Amino acid sequence: MTSESIRIDAQLCLEPIAPSHTRPLYELIEADREDLRRWLIWIDETPDEATMATALQRMADNRAAGREAVFCIVWEGKPAGVISLHAISAIQRRAEIGYWLARCARGRGLATRAARALIEYGFEQLGLHRVAILCAEENLASRAVPERLGLTAEATLQDYFLHHGQFHNAIVYAIIAPRRTP
Repeated sequence: MTSESIRIDAQLCLEPIAPSHTRPLYELIEADREDLRRWLIWIDETPDEATMATALQRMADNRAAGREAVFCIVWEGKPAGVISLHAISAIQRRAEIGYWLARCARGRGLATRAARALIEYGFEQLGLHRVAILCAEENLASRAVPERLGLTAEATLQDYFLHHGQFHNAIVYAIIAPRRTP
């Protein structure tokens, strides 16, 4: 997996997650904790900066082992959220994308552009054949990303996500790598 940034445009890039992202990402989480908590169950597992540092180190270790590729979404030189390829199966050549953005960075197409770049990275750099995005059925903002990118809504998984004692359906969106001629 690359340890290099993915430049999307002059204002937006994806930086491989690193310990240096701990404080700015933790500050974003603190500022939007209740909002993020609605859909991200792990928010409750990051109660302080030290826990965040441990989580980011685990993500960096998983990247080195080929299990996931987590990137900080950097917009106008500042962290704005996180996007990842996780559940990577080199054998099955598939992975899933997850993402979150700070409230101040939403509504600008950042998640869509970041997801497009990560899909291309997965196909071109990791040799993936299939990339999926699973979204809570009620999370319309999250669902808008794969829909804007033209991913196929393949299925609804009943009671797939358990968030704060309530089950939520998941919509599975997927895209298959374009066929290349030899």
